[in-house]
Amino acid sequence: MYTIIKERFLDYINSMSFNEEQKNILDTLKLTHTNRVVELSEILAISVFNNNSTEYVELAKIIAVLHDIARWNQMLEYNGFTDVKGDHGETGADIILKNDMLSGLKESSQQIVLTAIREHNKKYTAV
Repeated sequence: MYTIIKERFLDYINSMSFNEEQKNILDTLKLTHTNRVVELSEILAISVFNNNSTEYVELAKIIAVLHDIARWNQMLEYNGFTDVKGDHGETGADIILKNDMLSGLKESSQQIVLTAIREHNKKYTAV
């Protein structure tokens, strides 16, 4: 399922029109970052689940590949990455839903992915 969702992600970002400078920034910073997060998430999930759950490893990789999807929209709107006019986690979940990127994934897994995307950049303080 990860491969299908990654293709949906790539189709989405490739459908956007960026100038050459924006595309270079996105490829150099965001796509490289996303790919690295996928690699590290896979390693972490394998170690946590002792390589006994391909479902959880796939889920970790799906979350990783989609976690910053709204950064591409920010580049179009603001020519940079800023959460000043919105939260990229919340926006990312909206983009994923609007584009039906999780179809074929179990409903419970979809909710895990959307929650992780919404929450991945939140700042919480200890009480």
